[in-house]
Amino acid sequence: MRIPTSTTTPACRAWRRRPAGTTRSWSAALPRWRSARRRAPRRRVSSSLRPVGLAHRAPLERLTRAAGLFREDEVAIAVELLDDSLAGDPAYRFLGAYEGDELVGYACWGPVPGTADTYDLYWLVVDPARQCSGVGTRLVEAVEHRLIGDGGRLVVVETSSLPAYAPTRAFYERRGYTRGATVPGYYAPGDDLMIYFKDLANGVLARAPA
Repeated sequence: MRIPTSTTTPACRAWRRRPAGTTRSWSAALPRWRSARRRAPRRRVSSSLRPVGLAHRAPLERLTRAAGLFREDEVAIAVELLDDSLAGDPAYRFLGAYEGDELVGYACWGPVPGTADTYDLYWLVVDPARQCSGVGTRLVEAVEHRLIGDGGRLVVVETSSLPAYAPTRAFYERRGYTRGATVPGYYAPGDDLMIYFKDLANGVLARAPA
């Protein structure tokens, strides 16, 4: 699945992807990336980063809905993953961006089962009023630093080959992500799956000697 995302790219999107190992019903519930109009950069927002707790469950639900990209069942999925995280499930980890006590963005990520320290970025959502102001970039960078601290090796995201998603691909590339694979026609004829990754130590895939 494509990862809708809110970033500080000119296209400013909102993203997430299907958690690894989930059922087909999850996959069917998660739509592809959706495009957004180009926007002029906004003034950078001063925000603090800290975990998302139970007190911000309802704000997270409102924020996800306010993004305007997700169906109600998808909003419920985001809340369910937060509930799992708060219950101690290590598969889903959340980090919030706050202005004072107001939640203005969040990221969700987790380890990929059966891999050696590879992680998927599942959700990255930013308040539409704060998009293009640096909140999304701060969240991505903070997630990467936390993964490095946890011994993470690779972080992986997925997107589409369609021209509308060129700004999203550029967002990853500017931040050291490399296109590692393409699956032709994955989403539809002429609409390929594009997988990006980042080596958390070097910014490129560290290949073992032959």
